[in-house]
Amino acid sequence: MNPYAQAGWRNPQNDNSINEAPWRPDLAVPPTYGALPEPTNKPNSVSTLKFTMFNQNILNCCVVAGQDHRQILEVQTNSSETVTVISKLDHQLAVIHWNRHPTLWMEGAPFQQPGAFLKLSDDAKYRVMHISKVPYLWIPQGRSGFYLYKSGTNPLKEVARARLSDDMLSVSLEIVNEAFPSGILQPCIVATFLLFSGKPFN
Repeated sequence: MNPYAQAGWRNPQNDNSINEAPWRPDLAVPPTYGALPEPTNKPNSVSTLKFTMFNQNILNCCVVAGQDHRQILEVQTNSSETVTVISKLDHQLAVIHWNRHPTLWMEGAPFQQPGAFLKLSDDAKYRVMHISKVPYLWIPQGRSGFYLYKSGTNPLKEVARARLSDDMLSVSLEIVNEAFPSGILQPCIVATFLLFSGKPFN
């Protein structure tokens, strides 16, 4: 699975594999959000979600969290691959309609095109995602990952990582706990799915 080819990316200059060492940003603020339990004794201050139990690809999978790998979300795509629903129990978090002009609905937001939600830069080197009018940049790293940076900081502040596992059977989403109060969780989940879906959405 190539997360760049169908999403409109140019091939990144660095084709080497990304560093799979644990990510340990120097942060110590616990999360204040409802979808995940507050981590205990987690020195690296990063919370990890994993898209796993793939049925061929990320279009049908489960999202788990915590050391006990508790399922928190389900991703379901119909057999004709025209609609994807990301849900928590019976509660829909996002719906994507795959057609000639794909549409995205997220809880608390109006319908929009996925290509507007993750706007490709003019040089096709990164995608811009806005959260509460603040721009964030999804930048490809190596062949199997994307790092998320908060724009407007110097240097850029890294707030999340989305990476494909070596066996290509799961995708991990790591988010610094300090970033959760900004409402980053839901957009990051949807963005991670889109980036690794293999579906064109520009």
